[in-house]
Amino acid sequence: MLDVLVLPRRRNPSTEFTIPMKVLEGWAIGIPVIVTDHPVFREMFVDGKDLLLCKPDPEDLASKIELLIKNPKLRHKLSRRGPLLAKRFDYDILATRVLNALKELLKGEEV
Repeated sequence: MLDVLVLPRRRNPSTEFTIPMKVLEGWAIGIPVIVTDHPVFREMFVDGKDLLLCKPDPEDLASKIELLIKNPKLRHKLSRRGPLLAKRFDYDILATRVLNALKELLKGEEV
């Protein structure tokens, strides 16, 4: 069984605005997630509550892994929260939101 999902990412245009499916899949099965700090994660999630953000260097990544190993309460908190976060990105829910927004636009109402 996987204890933690570690996803170091380099900064480039595609990583600035996307959330990898691996993160959602890890959350869906209750795996704590550590990712490199990027704007998309900082804007949408809370470090230490939803996931752990690390600097783009091996020492900080290692310290975050060690933090989860030594802190079972934090590991458990992140594990429990993961499935709730993953549900926010369910395709049916997202499709319904987009459809409702389009319906509102077609009515001439502001979304």
